[in-house]
Amino acid sequence: APPAAASAPAEEEATPPECHQAEFAGNDKAAIFLLDYDRAAWLTTDLLAAEPDRASAKLSREWFCYEDAGVWHAVYGYYEEGKPYEVAYHYVAKGKTFERSKEAPDPARVALYPAVLHAAEQRLPEQLKQYRGFFNVYVRPLKDGKIEVRYIPAQQEKFVVVGADLAYIFDAATQAFVRADEAISERGLEGIKRNAKGTLGILNLARDAATPGQIFQVRSLRRQFKMIIVFSKRCSTTALEQDGQFVAWMHVLREDPPAAAKAPQTPPAESR
Repeated sequence: APPAAASAPAEEEATPPECHQAEFAGNDKAAIFLLDYDRAAWLTTDLLAAEPDRASAKLSREWFCYEDAGVWHAVYGYYEEGKPYEVAYHYVAKGKTFERSKEAPDPARVALYPAVLHAAEQRLPEQLKQYRGFFNVYVRPLKDGKIEVRYIPAQQEKFVVVGADLAYIFDAATQAFVRADEAISERGLEGIKRNAKGTLGILNLARDAATPGQIFQVRSLRRQFKMIIVFSKRCSTTALEQDGQFVAWMHVLREDPPAAAKAPQTPPAESR
């Protein structure tokens, strides 16, 4: 009989941990979409505030942005459950800015986006409903016929707020709720003072890779700290820069996860 095969050493039998870079790459693509959405929101809310008839306009919190054929749009109006959305303002990107448009926005999005925005708000976790600040809200179409509503803490004048990235997925055809994907830090929401010489750590110890909202925060806040690190289950992720410009992502495999035991700072009430 042939000799029995030798047993492999124990360290070779165990599958080595990974930094889940394929998952990260997909989340990074989503984060870049969120950055574009965020820019459209910033620019058009400034235009909205300057509208001469703004004080008398009928508006609700269900406003949204969308990209169509490479062009960004922003729509503001009034939503009441069970009734058609009343469009008040429609802005369209032109060059590096936006202009108010007399054309009607895409009717399919007008019918869908306010409804899922309203439905998602009802699903926010109880532990975050007491938060006195604000969340920025993003609507993102997914490839599988779903639509995602994502909540990321809004940044404040003197503090950045981290600790939550909340996504609610709906069926785009029926508007039915499908699932929630709530990433809440082990320390909850934290308000951290901006510090160009300091390091900001974002805890993500329950997940294999940084979430879209966490990557969005690294990309959007990286000039306000010397370094921002996302501590996921086994890997630490940070952005590499050269001359102030983003160059690449660095993922470092850790032997042990960082401790999460310190009382969080309570985010202040002021908001952007």
